[in-house]
Amino acid sequence: MDGSGKVTLDFSLAEKMHAEGTLLFLAELKRLLRHVKGEVEIDCILPHNNKVAQVLKQVGVLDLLGVTAPIVPVDHDVVNWKAAHGTQVLGEKYDDILQQYDGDIAELLQDKLYTGITEAMTNVINHAYDFSRDDGLNVAPMKEWWMFSQQQHGHLTIVFCDLGAGIPRTLPMKRPGVWRRIVNLGRTSDSDVIRHAVEDSVSRTMKDYRGKGLGQIVRVVSGITGATVNIFSNRGVHSVKCGVKPQSVTYSDSILGTLIYWRIPLPVKEAA
Repeated sequence: MDGSGKVTLDFSLAEKMHAEGTLLFLAELKRLLRHVKGEVEIDCILPHNNKVAQVLKQVGVLDLLGVTAPIVPVDHDVVNWKAAHGTQVLGEKYDDILQQYDGDIAELLQDKLYTGITEAMTNVINHAYDFSRDDGLNVAPMKEWWMFSQQQHGHLTIVFCDLGAGIPRTLPMKRPGVWRRIVNLGRTSDSDVIRHAVEDSVSRTMKDYRGKGLGQIVRVVSGITGATVNIFSNRGVHSVKCGVKPQSVTYSDSILGTLIYWRIPLPVKEAA
């Protein structure tokens, strides 16, 4: 940011856009633009890499910044990036980004994905924004979420995020019994909290087969060889992969919110 109150986002050296990082960046950018309300000018330096430029155009970043450069997304691994945004639990938003995969995804998996994604939306509406966000901005919260899908290298990637308080901050109030067990074990890092929240939710889901938040989100990958779900929240991440022991990691920096990443192999299509 220079002395004139102008902010320049420099994409010139960007070489690759990962779906989860790109979605989080897009969500933060939209929130920031709403906060400054035109009082701060934000522009960008375009990337040298043409594919990165295509992605920024495809997901709407360049349009948000008012960039009018003649960039047209044409590459196959760019044009299949789909985005959705909402403030409610809306099943039709699922169709906005995943309808194109009808016939590619088995019916059971379609049902699991739909349930997992709508559970993520429900968590946003019911829990994510109950506390202020620790980012230093005095911004009234909106119960909103963002979602991407991307098909690449024989896999379908779906990413969902919110910019709320995060699981580690909301769980002590929402699930006090689980929180007491975590405290008694002396394992209260963000990744530990996510892991215990997932394990408790999976256990409850398996008992009565009703929608149970994180349990339904994780069940998407059950029985699908090579499928993965990563749940990032604040400084922690909990990763579940079919047939592999779950892993948890705590980082030094926080994403100040929650991001869920599913990666699922798609069946190989036979040549016509």
